Amino acid sequence: MNELKDHVCSSWFAPVGSATDYPFLSKWVIYGELACNGPCPASSNEISPIYSLWATFIGLYMANYVIERSTGWALTHPLSVEEYEKLKKKQMKPDFLDMVPWYSGTSADLFKTVFDLLVSVTLFVGRFDMRTMQAAMTRVRDGEHPDLLYDQLCEKDELWFDFMADTGDGGNSSYAVAKLLAQPSIHIGGNDSACVLPRGDLLLIGGDLAYPNPSAYTYERRFFRPFEYAMQPPRWYKKEHVAVNKPELPFGISDLKQYDGPQCFIIPGNHDWFDGLHTFMRYICHKSWLGGWLMPQRKSYFALKLPKGWWIFGLDLALHGDIDVYQFKFFSELAVNKIGENDSVIIMTHEPGWLLDWYWDSTTGKNIGHLIRDYLKGRCKIRMAGDLHHYMRHSFSSLDNRFHINRDGDLDVFTLAVDKVPKEWKLDPKWDGDAQHPSHTVKVPSKWKAAISQQDPANTVRLVDKFTVCRTGSTTESANSTIDSQ
Repeated sequence: MNELKDHVCSSWFAPVGSATDYPFLSKWVIYGELACNGPCPASSNEISPIYSLWATFIGLYMANYVIERSTGWALTHPLSVEEYEKLKKKQMKPDFLDMVPWYSGTSADLFKTVFDLLVSVTLFVGRFDMRTMQAAMTRVRDGEHPDLLYDQLCEKDELWFDFMADTGDGGNSSYAVAKLLAQPSIHIGGNDSACVLPRGDLLLIGGDLAYPNPSAYTYERRFFRPFEYAMQPPRWYKKEHVAVNKPELPFGISDLKQYDGPQCFIIPGNHDWFDGLHTFMRYICHKSWLGGWLMPQRKSYFALKLPKGWWIFGLDLALHGDIDVYQFKFFSELAVNKIGENDSVIIMTHEPGWLLDWYWDSTTGKNIGHLIRDYLKGRCKIRMAGDLHHYMRHSFSSLDNRFHINRDGDLDVFTLAVDKVPKEWKLDPKWDGDAQHPSHTVKVPSKWKAAISQQDPANTVRLVDKFTVCRTGSTTESANSTIDSQ
């Protein structure tokens, strides 16, 4: 033992000597006890001063590190007046990411996207399909599919709903549209042509939620954040919470039909499939809130039963451009057993296959075509999709479609546009971030408004087109009954 002490002391205290030269010092520093010749008295319970010093220094270091990391050096390093004003101004603006640099050859995100795409095409296409796993895990009770079929809205006298797609860039453009969707009502035009459109009870999103590739970072910053700025989730909701038993309803509500707030259903796009649908499943199928919109869905495809005999089929095309055999089985059986002879169906996909087939003179989506022709047999009244972006950064036009199933059962379609998105935003003084009531019940649900009031989306939105799809199948005021959105 003395040899070990000599070795340690010669290393730690050189050139001042060894443990035999300084027995008192070495033993006090290293062991926290006094040296003694012969038998030593019983050790006391008193803590050595050197241990107290070590614990104090380590505690101070850790506290300093935590403070610096959590405050950005603000408390440990005094700011100049200019730096303080700059920091204050930054905190009074939305924390949007820059838009994706698609034409930058040095973007690490783009290289990762290409890599993910190669991996997805090589490993997943033709080998592993998340849709097959979803089908295997889908619950079936007495012939019903509660994980795929939702009918909580079908008993309403009328229904307003919205459709948008390709939200992936995030930032100004996504927030501008999300803010319009969140408003209690949209006022368009003036005088005799004035039009008031209530907020949708239902929001449908057609995929490509975050660019350039799906990840926790891009989903949270490019997709969820703009919608949370537009309309907050409930105060009790925790972002890190994983929903394993959806729908997770607010306190006091036991059934989804009792919930009167806006709901959201989403299908994935090709960008959402670059990681094999992992991020989509985690953030859409296992989280409950997109801002103030409740997300009841459990799978990447679904069927919605709406009022007056209207249905929505939300299809997942993956990277194949078509539905798989399990989707085909579910939707074809639904068409035969549930959908009435005079009912009407809206098909929602990410890609507008009918348009791409015409452009490229090809035939894709054979399973979809088989479903529409041989099972729906004329009951498919509208097909709507995203993917083809009606938005150019140098000449902006952001589109949103609002639908209204009126009391007569006809479907009114409104195409809205915002031609210019504000570059600067400021905190809306009327916004109450600490409101005790659900955000969909407040008058001003959105946190930020345009720095120049005349440029705010709520003040610049205009009506591009309006037509009606009658319950009997005819279309009035427009010959176009296919819908594309941003």
